[in-house]
Amino acid sequence: LRYLLEQVDLIENGSEVKVTEENKEEYVRRVCEWRLHGCMKKQVQAFLDGIYTLIPRDTLAGLNVVLKPQNFANLIAGLPYVDAEDWEKNSRFSGGYSANDKQVKWFWEVVHEFSSDQRAALLHFVTGSRNPPVGGFARLQGFNGDQKFTISKIPSSTESLPSAHACICTIDLPEYTSKEMLKERIIKAVSLGGIGFNGHDEEEN
Repeated sequence: LRYLLEQVDLIENGSEVKVTEENKEEYVRRVCEWRLHGCMKKQVQAFLDGIYTLIPRDTLAGLNVVLKPQNFANLIAGLPYVDAEDWEKNSRFSGGYSANDKQVKWFWEVVHEFSSDQRAALLHFVTGSRNPPVGGFARLQGFNGDQKFTISKIPSSTESLPSAHACICTIDLPEYTSKEMLKERIIKAVSLGGIGFNGHDEEEN
């Protein structure tokens, strides 16, 4: 059992073991394990070595009890800063919306009013990442490379929630009849699609 693209033996002497109907499930499992963990082993170990120079291993193990994964990520990388002006400047529209439509204006007004954590949660909802791209929103990446954030008009009831397509950095936004309705629907959609977003600044324990 050998992963040919990188010439990696997934088991001892894997290059001498053919993939058959009997062992193909094991082969797929081991390839997945390698792609998710094994191929990054050196990089992860280097990262851990760096962390252990700052936080002793025993101390870090104790922090696991009181820190959530997001808390630890913030500790390592800092809190994400989402520049609303840069985000708005590097956006586009589809489905019939334009920058002059009231729903689009309301959307950006709401984004500017959001706290940093709320913006990060919204960004995660529409792109899959809480952090803006390096180089600003002009460098936002989608499934096929550079992809501007897109606000798309959809013919849905105003009772519907906005939906997102993170692979193409797009939010489907119904034609809400008021800014308050738009804000409420966005907050609800993000809260259902993420964790820790309730429309207010949250305090971490």
